Amino acid sequence: MDLTHDQRPNRYAMAQPTPEILTAVQAILHAYEDAYGFTDSLPELRAIAGSILSLQAQAKALVIRGLEWEDWIEEMVTTFQCRDWTNYAVSEEERAIAAQVKTWRAALRHKVENTLAAYAQKVGLPDFPPETLRQTVLSILPIVEDGQVTRDEVAAVIHHVQQQFDLPTALSQIIDPIWVELAEKTIRCLQNGSLEAALRDTVNAYIEAYQPTLVEMGTSLVERAMAVVLANQGEFDLDIALDAETQALIVRQVSFKLKLRSASPPPSKTAAEIVDDLQDEIDRYRNANAPISTSPR
Repeated sequence: MDLTHDQRPNRYAMAQPTPEILTAVQAILHAYEDAYGFTDSLPELRAIAGSILSLQAQAKALVIRGLEWEDWIEEMVTTFQCRDWTNYAVSEEERAIAAQVKTWRAALRHKVENTLAAYAQKVGLPDFPPETLRQTVLSILPIVEDGQVTRDEVAAVIHHVQQQFDLPTALSQIIDPIWVELAEKTIRCLQNGSLEAALRDTVNAYIEAYQPTLVEMGTSLVERAMAVVLANQGEFDLDIALDAETQALIVRQVSFKLKLRSASPPPSKTAAEIVDDLQDEIDRYRNANAPISTSPR
């Protein structure tokens, strides 16, 4: 079932996850379990729940802001586990959406695996250590998927790739040009790992200093941080000139990884020293463009 603007269920339309909406989405999760089953693994349950929310958001059925996503998944899964579904009759609509979720998850793995194979061919990898493989998949995910991918779904994709990916096979297969193009974008991101690290460092320093709400920690914050980092390259031992497309790719990388809430080391002294510059940049942007929320100074 393709949940286009005209087909989406009205009960979801453009709303935050109220108890009614969460209950409706839980019913889709039950429909998924009924049709395909899943293990007793809590991470898997969260991953599937997150995929349901991802598709609902892509269909404009939900508005997901900032880092609220993972909190909603926790609430949804906790309530789901406490409910007795014995006598619940799954509707055709719920079954159809569950099938769409199943297809989306398989398609995501397919895109990652093919881009990874193209990447391996482009760089001529002699081997693929587990941690290198993991970091490469993390960089591929925001390139191949426009929608939100939750923390547990990311972990599920990484686990799948680690179990299934075979380097000799990848190096010998014929690759479609679309995957080569995505692999080239991945290479550009990985080649600018120092810039990404400086950007993440600066965003983390800003979060520690100004403590913005989860809702405020979005792409706009990372874009403004990019402007500040590029203006202070010498402080980070950087000397780069990037085109707008590559900058956008790196902003997307940082925004994606920020939403994973992965543990980060304490901000560096350099990053801590320029957080006021970042706040000034945010204020300038807010005054010149559409407002973006920030923490009071």
